[in-house]
Amino acid sequence: RKKGIASAEKRSGREAKEGLVVFHIQPDNAVGVMVEVNCETDFVAKTADFQALAKDIALGAAAHNPASEDLGGDPDQFMRDRILEVSGKLGEAIHVRKAVRFKRGGQAGAIIPYLHPGSRLGVMVEVQCGDVQAAESDDFKTLARNIAMQIAATNPLSVRREEVSKDTITRELDIYRTQVKDQKKPEAVIEKIVQGKLDKYFQETVLLEQSYVKDPGKTVQEYIHDVSKPLNTEITVKRFIRFQLGEN
Repeated sequence: RKKGIASAEKRSGREAKEGLVVFHIQPDNAVGVMVEVNCETDFVAKTADFQALAKDIALGAAAHNPASEDLGGDPDQFMRDRILEVSGKLGEAIHVRKAVRFKRGGQAGAIIPYLHPGSRLGVMVEVQCGDVQAAESDDFKTLARNIAMQIAATNPLSVRREEVSKDTITRELDIYRTQVKDQKKPEAVIEKIVQGKLDKYFQETVLLEQSYVKDPGKTVQEYIHDVSKPLNTEITVKRFIRFQLGEN
């Protein structure tokens, strides 16, 4: 085992692009952790030892410093001794590429995960609810999972357009103005065209404005409204995180 750990330390600088996205959600859905653990080959990613390690890392991260969402520095140093031990056994470099923890805000709502088959794509979303009983209903839980699946499928930038960075908006506006600069139209008309293109951009990249994938005739916001109305409560998507294996 000592020889394996020593060998693992030597190979730690090798490139690792395969692996798994895993999560751990507390039973009350109040805390959730999602991590991406990388190895060098898909073969190792499918082994029982690697999969058990990835799950243990997620579980350990959920239990670590539970009073804070901060996981405490470089995620690659978390459970490093255990990682080196498994790396030595399997003969490949193993790294924790990303790790995020959500703590639910308020008393009602849930942290809901979605893991795409193959465990190379994962989503974790916090959905808040104005009523504790409604938050425990099947309709609310189904909505939260559908929102997570929407995020997995469409990869939105943010929940709301107000959360899109100013730099991103400036870049998009510059592109649109360049596209229409040769059109011989009044400046006010040009600006209206540019704003229309920006609105379309938001409809494609902002979660609540996207077309709902399971019912394209309505937006995600309209779908949420349709579910919240019979529950007689307000439902709010607070935030999300999306991990695609290998992406920064």
